[in-house]
Amino acid sequence: AAEALCGIMYGEVTIIEELLDEVMRTHAEYCPARADGLTLLDIALEDMLQGSISAARLLLLCTEHDSEWPDEDEWNSFVQAVIVALRATSSSKRHRIAELANAGDSSNLAHAAAILTKRMHHERVTIPEGLFDKKQESCLPDVLPFNTRFCCAECGENLRADLPIEKLRCEICKNVAYCSQKHANVDQERHAFWCCSHIGAPSSSSQSST
Repeated sequence: AAEALCGIMYGEVTIIEELLDEVMRTHAEYCPARADGLTLLDIALEDMLQGSISAARLLLLCTEHDSEWPDEDEWNSFVQAVIVALRATSSSKRHRIAELANAGDSSNLAHAAAILTKRMHHERVTIPEGLFDKKQESCLPDVLPFNTRFCCAECGENLRADLPIEKLRCEICKNVAYCSQKHANVDQERHAFWCCSHIGAPSSSSQSST
């Protein structure tokens, strides 16, 4: 998921806002809390500490201040909120990030941890060019860069107030809606991959219609 999000994260206010909504439980009806209490930021941090470059890149992208815009800009405001949320993680996890940053090697992961540590101390450090390899073509289904609760997940059109949205919304995650049954059918395979009903399911398992 981190790999897929990296391709659409930077500058996409809707995406970073959705991430923060999940962390803050702003829309609990759409983002129910995990049984273990972990948020997406918690998971991304742990994945980075376990060696995931994609998770490290995602964390740097959603804490990247845009110097071309003022601090009050919507993107920059959300970036600061993400940094505040990261600073609120457990002291043991912050210590592990610092240890990774000071590991004494020149790996991209250690460099990413160093940048993240500085940002958590409110230093505005940019991602150096070449830190991450150029993103290779992903074999993962697309993650959509718009709010699929109010826009059709297939065509992107805003959903009219008179449409029976609840009948054309995924009954499992409730996070995607469609303007027609035809578009729901077209998007079925893509959405089934990302739908929360399939998280943790074996890759060989059949995926039901959402």
